[in-house]
Amino acid sequence: MNYPLPLHGHAEWRGGSAPVRIELPDVPANHLITASFSSVSTAAPFSFRLDAAGARFETARFGQSTRRRERRRGTGAIVPVDCFETNAALAKPILSLRCKATRPRDYLLAVSIRPWEMVPPQQAPADRPATAAPCLSQLSLAEDVRFLACSPTATSMALGIERHSDFEAFVASARHRPTGLYGAWPQNVWAAARRGVLAAVELATDWQLAQLVLASGAPLVASIRFGTGELAGSPRPQTGGHLVLLRGLEGDAVVVNDPAAEPGAVECRYNAAEFAKVWMRRRGVAYVFARTR
Repeated sequence: MNYPLPLHGHAEWRGGSAPVRIELPDVPANHLITASFSSVSTAAPFSFRLDAAGARFETARFGQSTRRRERRRGTGAIVPVDCFETNAALAKPILSLRCKATRPRDYLLAVSIRPWEMVPPQQAPADRPATAAPCLSQLSLAEDVRFLACSPTATSMALGIERHSDFEAFVASARHRPTGLYGAWPQNVWAAARRGVLAAVELATDWQLAQLVLASGAPLVASIRFGTGELAGSPRPQTGGHLVLLRGLEGDAVVVNDPAAEPGAVECRYNAAEFAKVWMRRRGVAYVFARTR
C-alpha cells in the first residue's frame, strides 16, 4: 500500500463484533486518542471502544447507516463523538474496532495518541513543493451546508474532485447522520474510501508528518483552531475548529487551499510559525491519504 507514513504493524482481523483489538501503552491524563478505519472493499459501519481498568468508552458509529451510540462507563475519558479525551491516567487500555463484517481485502487502521495541548515547533519546516489540487470553496454549496462543510470540502480537494455535482455528493456522504456533523473525522475517512482512497486520521506533534506526506507528492488535511489575530490573512477571523488542505511548505510560509475563502481565492499562504501554532498547539489532527489504484 502506498501510504506516506511508516506502518508499525499488522492489525490482525479476528472476526466477530470486535475483529481488531490493540493493546495501547499507558495514557496519561489530558491526552487525545484518535482512531480511524478505512477500507475500499467494505462499507460496513464501525465504531471504536476503549477499555481500561473496568471503564468502557465507545465512540459514535460511522458509515452510511449509522446511529449515535456513545457509551461512557467509569471515569478516565470523555467521548466527543469521534475520539477519546483522557481526564485521568489510563493504565494499559485496549482499543477495539467494533465492526460486523467479513475480513476486507484491504484496510487501514490508525491509532494516534498525543497530549491535548503542547508547545508547537519553533523551527521553520524544510521546503516541500506545493502539490496540485483543485480549488473548491465551501461557500459554493447550498446555504444550509456551506458554513458547516469545511472538512468534506478540504477532503474533496485532496481526492482531486473537480465537478460540482461530485463535490456535492461527497459532502453528503461525509455527513454523520446521527449528529448532522460534517466534520466527524472517521466519517470523512470512510467517505474517502467510497471514492477508492484509503485514508487515516493522524496526530501531528511537529513538522515531520507534513514533510513526509508532502514529499510523497500528496497533500494532507489539517484541523486548525485560532482566535482573533492568530492567523493573518485567514478568511475567518477566528474558529473553534476548521479544516484546510495543506499543499506545500515554502520558506516561512505554508501553501494552503482554504475552503472558507471565496471561490477564486481559495489558495492562500499563511505564516508557517502561526500555522504551526493553530494546528499543532492543540490536537494536531490531520487526514492522510493513500492511493489504492
